[in-house]
Amino acid sequence: MKCTAIRLMFATAVVAVVTSVASAQTMKADIPFAFRFGKEMYPAGTYRVQVQGPYSTVRISNLETRHDAVMLVTSTETPAAAWRATGAPVMAFECGLGRCQLTQIWAGFDRPALSLPHPRLGRDEVATLRVVHLSQVSD
Repeated sequence: MKCTAIRLMFATAVVAVVTSVASAQTMKADIPFAFRFGKEMYPAGTYRVQVQGPYSTVRISNLETRHDAVMLVTSTETPAAAWRATGAPVMAFECGLGRCQLTQIWAGFDRPALSLPHPRLGRDEVATLRVVHLSQVSD
């Protein structure tokens, strides 16, 4: 009985991994400014962006430096009306005094916007939103 339970748990884990890998969506973005993703700063450049699993993680990779990072999605929400009108995938950055941070990714069409954890701007900082368009690429 114990052996069967262990095998069942292992099979479930394998199916979860295969499903999340198979459902990864890969896009590319040319980001013209430095930005923060999680706790790290990234330079302007070309990035590969992957939404993995059923909207559970986001992986970004700098194509020049090969540096990459993964972050868990904190929530999903309805994308902005302007985004839905075009249907084109986008990355949204909240920018303050001299710094921008990645706050949302939308993979387009009928998908939800994915919110990413990020520090709040200072009390006196005025936030601006910068949007970078993503293009689909094949894995």
